[in-house]
Amino acid sequence: MSALTQGRMVRRLQGNRLQFSGSNGLAIGQKAYPGGLACVETSTGTIKAGASSSALVPIGHFADLDVIDNSGGSAPVPVTVLLGREHNWQWYVNDTGTAVTATGLLKPCYILDDQTVTGASSGNSKAGIVWGVDSVKGVLVELEEVI
Repeated sequence: MSALTQGRMVRRLQGNRLQFSGSNGLAIGQKAYPGGLACVETSTGTIKAGASSSALVPIGHFADLDVIDNSGGSAPVPVTVLLGREHNWQWYVNDTGTAVTATGLLKPCYILDDQTVTGASSGNSKAGIVWGVDSVKGVLVELEEVI
């Protein structure tokens, strides 16, 4: 994507609850029980229930009212997580050259231009932390706060 040549509507989210879907949804073979510990699997970017593993990062608790059962699924399914704190996120366009991928969840992304983030760190400033990647909406980013 190119830098802006006119204004754009900023898509923002704020809160302590987030639905993870698409490639970042509940992993295949998983069940999410209400109130259970929710984690990001760092190698895949999917959400998993807390378990003994060095590849899981806890982010909160499962918030859906019913059990989300993806034990027989063939792809990740949407799941809602009550996060440990408030967050402020914005959707940005994903770079087509070095795109941010689903495995980039909870990892840094970088500024390409005034509406686009990239997975390429070389020569680019850090934009913030990736909280979602969607083929239509783009990349959900919690901006790096310096002030």
